[in-house]
Amino acid sequence: MGFTAIERYLLVFHRQFLQQHLVVLHYIPMILCIIYPIGLYTYLIFFYPCINQFTYTMITCNAPCYFYETTISTFDQFIDLIFPVVVSSLASLVLLSRIVWQKRRMQQRQMWKKNRRLLIQLLYIVILYNLVWLPMIICWLVIILSPVPQPFLVELSINILPYGIYIVILLCPFVSLISLPELWPRHDPRIVPLTRVGNSLRPIALLPIIDANASTRAI
Repeated sequence: MGFTAIERYLLVFHRQFLQQHLVVLHYIPMILCIIYPIGLYTYLIFFYPCINQFTYTMITCNAPCYFYETTISTFDQFIDLIFPVVVSSLASLVLLSRIVWQKRRMQQRQMWKKNRRLLIQLLYIVILYNLVWLPMIICWLVIILSPVPQPFLVELSINILPYGIYIVILLCPFVSLISLPELWPRHDPRIVPLTRVGNSLRPIALLPIIDANASTRAI
C-alpha cells in the first residue's frame, strides 16, 4: 500500500517522469515488495535460531519464536507494519491535498474531472485500510513503548484485530467497483428481452352441425 500510494502520486503529477524511469520506479520496487517479505519471514520462521512452540488451542496458534525477541520484533513492527501504513496515509493525504489546492487556485477543472474517479477510489481504499491497521498500530505502539505489560492490548492485537486484515482484502474489489461505475452491469439496447407467449387453443375450421332428429325424420 505504501508503494502504490507513492506511485499513484507520481502517476498523477509526474506521469512523464514515471514513464521515463519506469524500471527503477515501478518494476524494481514491485519485485522488492514481493521478494523482501517472502525472504524475511521464511528466514525468521524456519531458520532463525530459536524453537517455535505453537499452541494449537489458541486462535492464531501463538506467534513464531522470533516475535518474542525484543530487537527483531520491534524492527518487524516498525519497518514492516507501521512504516508502510504511515507512508501510505501521508502519500494519500498529500495527493488529495495537492489536487484540491490546485483545483481551487488554478481552476483546473479538466484535471479534476480526469482524476476524480481515481481520488474517490483512493479515498475509499485509504479509509478502509486505516480502519483496520490504525487500531493495530496503536495497540502495538502502546505495547512496545509501555513499561507495564498490557494483557488486554496483547489479546486484542493478536487474537482479534488481525482478522480485520482479511476483511480489507475481501472488500477492496468491491470498493474499487463502487468508484468505477462504468463497470457496473447496464442494460444493453442490442439485447432484446424475449417475452414468453402462452399457447392459445382455437378451432382451425368450423364444422357443420348435424341435427340427429332431422336425419331420423328424413329416414
